[in-house]
Amino acid sequence: DDNPGEDLALLSTDGKISKSYSLKSSSYKRKPVAELRSVYANGFEDNDAAKKVIEDLQEKLATCYATQLKKTELAGSGQMLIQLKVDGEGKLTDTELLHSEVADDKVASCAKKNLGKGAFPKAASDSASVNVAIYYTFRDQ
Repeated sequence: DDNPGEDLALLSTDGKISKSYSLKSSSYKRKPVAELRSVYANGFEDNDAAKKVIEDLQEKLATCYATQLKKTELAGSGQMLIQLKVDGEGKLTDTELLHSEVADDKVASCAKKNLGKGAFPKAASDSASVNVAIYYTFRDQ
């Protein structure tokens, strides 16, 4: 190797290089992501369908984060917990931010707005809820 010390190598038990990683940060592109840590749907006629609505919005949630990071690098990263309430007709009645470690409030506002666009199934009775735990972070590519 012409540039020793610029790669990190994983060695197999026989001493051969099994995987090599560059130590140059310019070799990687950091992509903002929204990892759905948990989606808990309760009280719907079909709880799994309600969870699927949230899962289908994951890319839009990541876009909320990426958009704000372009404006300011101070958005930070971390966990966000949002609760949605839906009525017996499947209409969203409330979206509440329960917790956020993300410094930029606009990320939460955007996430709430996008989660509210979901087409939810009907609640089994008068109301149902979905708790969504999102982790905003970066992934190297």
